[in-house]
Amino acid sequence: MWGGPWLCQQSDGDRYIILHLKDDLHQHVTCTALRLCHKLFPGANHRSAHEAKEGFWVCHCHQSSFLLHAAHRTTAVICAACMPPEPHTRQLLLAATAHIHWDPEYSDVKLVQTMMLMWELQKFVEEASHKYPLPFPGPYDVNSIPLLFCGDLNSLPDSGVIEYLTNGRVAVNHDDFRNNVYDQCMKKMSNGDKEHVYHNFRLARAYNDVMPVTNFTYDFKGIIDYIFHSRDHLSVLGMLGPYDEEWFRHNKILGCPHPHIPSDHFSLFVEMEMAVRLPPSGRGLPMALPKPR
Repeated sequence: MWGGPWLCQQSDGDRYIILHLKDDLHQHVTCTALRLCHKLFPGANHRSAHEAKEGFWVCHCHQSSFLLHAAHRTTAVICAACMPPEPHTRQLLLAATAHIHWDPEYSDVKLVQTMMLMWELQKFVEEASHKYPLPFPGPYDVNSIPLLFCGDLNSLPDSGVIEYLTNGRVAVNHDDFRNNVYDQCMKKMSNGDKEHVYHNFRLARAYNDVMPVTNFTYDFKGIIDYIFHSRDHLSVLGMLGPYDEEWFRHNKILGCPHPHIPSDHFSLFVEMEMAVRLPPSGRGLPMALPKPR
């Protein structure tokens, strides 16, 4: 059973979650509103359509943090929380999980979805910083609140999506745009630079050259799942390592799902440290943040 303070999850169906995880999770954690995207399988008519639900959500342990605000967008769930519960060391934390379009033929859609997501995250941070003042007020900066961003991004490490998230910018003529023009979208995120689109978060990848693959199917094996975090506030202490390749070979497992491995995605588990923000000299104790409800 999961034992960390935060859980970000994507699923192709909510039945398993409701029947098998709900009671277990309720003992230890608080779940944000579950975001469900109803889909109809292609080619199905209205009478015989087999409906599937794609869900993604964020859970947090109510013993280590309490939820302040949550919102969901088309491709993501975003939460603002306060942790830890001690009143004089409380700090805001932003957690988000996302599920980006899967089809490799639409790399431009993946990139634009990611750009729009970062735009929404920036707006969310701005709203949260006004609604829940930082313990030590100062000039507004989108990086003032630590960010934990997890997702099934359906993008390889050398893709435009990962370049954009890691470097904070991507060229407007990147191959992943496939020569499609997104003038209005790019204009908002250009920061006055006609050659690039930007986001303002300073992010680092928690997993670098640790997992050979995160998605293991019969016809595809690659890294498409990621954990990003604020470089300024969070540092990685440890992580769950890769699967045992010898065990896979011994059991002749060529792909997943498998009777012993229910998902084709492997879990990413990271232990992180968030530095406590101390008051500047002569400023005294931090401002009080809202109490748990």
